[in-house]
Amino acid sequence: MPIQGRRKKFLLYLVSIVFPSLLLVVFTLRLVSQDRELARKRITEDRQIFAQETGRALLSVLDKARIRAGELGNKSDNHPSGLPADPLIALICELRGMEIRLPWDDSPESGRTRDMRHETTFLSNLDLIEKAEFRENDAAKAARLGQSMLKPDLAGEQAAVIRFLLARSLYKSGRSKEAEEIDRSLLSLPASFQDEFQIPLGLYVAERLAKSNSARMAILAALDPASYPWRRLSPEAVIHGRDIFIELEKPTDPSIRNPASRFSTILLDLSKKQEQAEKLKSGLSALGISAEPAEQGREGESAWRLFGQIPWFVSETDFFGGHRMVLACDARFALDKALEIVGRPGAGIEEVTIGGLQDPNGLSLGRAFPNAHLILPSNVQIRSLDPSNSRTTVYLLMMGLAVGLAILGSVFFWRDVRRDLETAELRSLFVASVSHELKTPLAAIRMFAETLRLKRFREPEKETEYLDTIVNESQRLDRLIANVLDFSKIEKSRRIYRFENTSIKDVLESAVRVMDYPLRSKGFQLKLGVRDELPEISADADALLQAVLNLLDNAMKYSGDSREIELSLIRDELNAIIRIRDWGIGIPASEHQRIFEKFQRVPDRKSEGVVGAGLGLALAEHIVEAHGGRIEVESRPGEGSVFSLILPLENRV
Repeated sequence: MPIQGRRKKFLLYLVSIVFPSLLLVVFTLRLVSQDRELARKRITEDRQIFAQETGRALLSVLDKARIRAGELGNKSDNHPSGLPADPLIALICELRGMEIRLPWDDSPESGRTRDMRHETTFLSNLDLIEKAEFRENDAAKAARLGQSMLKPDLAGEQAAVIRFLLARSLYKSGRSKEAEEIDRSLLSLPASFQDEFQIPLGLYVAERLAKSNSARMAILAALDPASYPWRRLSPEAVIHGRDIFIELEKPTDPSIRNPASRFSTILLDLSKKQEQAEKLKSGLSALGISAEPAEQGREGESAWRLFGQIPWFVSETDFFGGHRMVLACDARFALDKALEIVGRPGAGIEEVTIGGLQDPNGLSLGRAFPNAHLILPSNVQIRSLDPSNSRTTVYLLMMGLAVGLAILGSVFFWRDVRRDLETAELRSLFVASVSHELKTPLAAIRMFAETLRLKRFREPEKETEYLDTIVNESQRLDRLIANVLDFSKIEKSRRIYRFENTSIKDVLESAVRVMDYPLRSKGFQLKLGVRDELPEISADADALLQAVLNLLDNAMKYSGDSREIELSLIRDELNAIIRIRDWGIGIPASEHQRIFEKFQRVPDRKSEGVVGAGLGLALAEHIVEAHGGRIEVESRPGEGSVFSLILPLENRV
């Protein structure tokens, strides 16, 4: 192929495939980059919109908590200060100036007990009992004094205190049975009977009875959190009660151990809330909450501020007969309810939390929550399907298609150029080989013709030999020219075959006669074997002869040191088979298919000196296929080759 032609093909390839593909790749990558940037912006916007919707839902949930707190106030004689059992409402307490009054700060029940203890006569009696018990170390005397002071006209609170001291003295004096009977009667004392530390006397009684197996079930019934007012007691009382339940967890009886363990867990949770309530009391000013009107949220209500290790939403409000109150709600429970309203994102509730302003993943919940953010992890997807993903896939498929087309075009282009180069090389080799083959018979004809003209031979037989040589070389030259012309006709689909009744045996005998002189001159021995009598078939005798001659010529060229060739004709049920066998250099298995291509020659050092046009086998294959048959080869390097022309007998006349 000319260099100028290859350059044109290369430029056409660049303009039609490479440049458009590169432009499409660049354009696609830019679209993908822009889509990803837009997707990131949409994700940020979606997350913020989700946070705002969650904030509105939270505000709705907390407003319902205000209403619920108001309902609790309407059911109360005074105001519902305390730690309600409601899972949403964590604390309700009165706001006085810049401080909140916790339920245990000024309990009216503990106030009555203190007033009772300031009565002079009653206080003197208590001193007598405690003096005998502790200073004189005489528990029996203290018990006698207590029994003497129990009079019918004694007030209920005072009688309970005297009986409590009497039971303690009886325990110390060894009268446990009597003391336990008194304690059992005191176990049902109301929580309002408290000492100066705001611990109900009933808890001290329960602590003493906890050592008695028979009284443990009664303790559980008396101190059951479902009925006992633990949420209005002081933190010290709650801790004391939890210690009692921990002691009751030790028995192996599950009827005692299991409820004691459950009550202990309830009081532990209550204790944590009380601890946080104390911290809220000391840190109230930092939240900006006071008795004055506060910052208003979007719905016109007071803003909700986040507070504490156990996250609470804290706000102030006016209700309950003009009282200004502080309401604290469990932030996690409120968030759970809000997410039920707006719908949970792809992740579970445990991955969406409420946090402070310092969290980098925080999202604003709105003006109603000035110091709280929604914490939404970066891997949480708000949308179930991101449209940009599908577009990106389409873009990448387009780019892949463009790259694939460019690669495919490159493969085809390279194959085309390679074939052109190979064809050009083979044509060059063909021209050189044909020129060499033409020169050889022409030189022989010229030499022997000049010898005959000059009459330089002495023996008459030489003249006949020279004439035979001229004839055979002329026939060889004719075959070579015929091969070239026939191949040209085949390339242009102009080769015409004239089918007529033909004897394959006669064709083979003609081939033997034609090749007799060339074979004998080079010392070859050709064996002809016709095993069976075959009927005539419809065939082109000249074409078959040309195919057989080409195969015999190849056998002679590639026989190496061997000088034996075998030509045979056999048959099977359906076919007549012409076989040409040599014992020459052989053909590798990898080349068995390629040797029938035009200009193709086996790349072997042993065949480098053999001249030829590379058309013989291609012509033979075309001739046999035109007769409805096929050509087969069996060969191994160093063991020779067997070429078989298989012609169907169904063509017989």
